[in-house]
Amino acid sequence: MKKMSILAGAALLVTLSACDYVAERSDAYKNMRLQRDSIQTVQQQQLAEMEEYMDLIQKVNEGFDAIRTEQNYISVNSDMVEGEPSLDMQSRVSEGFAMVNRLLEENKARIEELEQKVKRSGIQSAKLQKTIAELTAQLEQKNVEISALQYELERRDFRIDSLLTENNNYSIRVADLEAQTIEQTETIAEQDIAINRAYYILAGRKELKQKGIDAKKMTAAFRDQHFTSVDVRDFGVLRINSKTAKILTKHPVGSYALERGSDRKYTLRISNPEAFWSVSKYLIVQTD
Repeated sequence: MKKMSILAGAALLVTLSACDYVAERSDAYKNMRLQRDSIQTVQQQQLAEMEEYMDLIQKVNEGFDAIRTEQNYISVNSDMVEGEPSLDMQSRVSEGFAMVNRLLEENKARIEELEQKVKRSGIQSAKLQKTIAELTAQLEQKNVEISALQYELERRDFRIDSLLTENNNYSIRVADLEAQTIEQTETIAEQDIAINRAYYILAGRKELKQKGIDAKKMTAAFRDQHFTSVDVRDFGVLRINSKTAKILTKHPVGSYALERGSDRKYTLRISNPEAFWSVSKYLIVQTD
């Protein structure tokens, strides 16, 4: 009897342990299911968001395609006009600009929407950010192109009713930019000439002394009055036409050579202009 009681107690313990095990497994399973469902929910949400992003990007690209088509239409048809454009052509061009402006505004709004959606989602995607930056740059470029086209047509007596909604002063800005570009180009050209400008003089010892020219004390006054200016990019040979030649200014050895011809007169040959003029932009050659 006692033995049966012990067996019954053992069986009860086994049963209770089994129930606890099943309960534990059941809770773990439930937790696992919850985690899996949560992950699936997040993945589905991210997938839906990416589909929204791709849809917006596709619409923006389609908008740019439509802008390019209308832009080409305006350019080609306006180029065919000789003299003052007809009222019909003026109307067609004006309508074309109105369509382009609408498309530009729609693309601007879509790009802004895309940027805001990405910010709110918290997604850190370098590729997506790069795409947004490229679309924004493309929009700005199109605004400049269309405003330049509008400005050019208005110069040819096209009366265009629609103005760019992005900025009503784009045409003026383009004209200013063109003027600035010309000015900058001229300035750069002047700077380029100045950078590559050098000066030389061939003279005897007495003449150099009379003019007060000292290789160690050069001034602009001496340069402008007594020296010959050259562009170092085109200046490689200087015929001294003297049987005596002594270079008083400092120039790196190996960057030039004094050569004597069959008539025993010297010629200066500059083999490395960059090195030759690196120490001084002045060349003083004493000819006696």
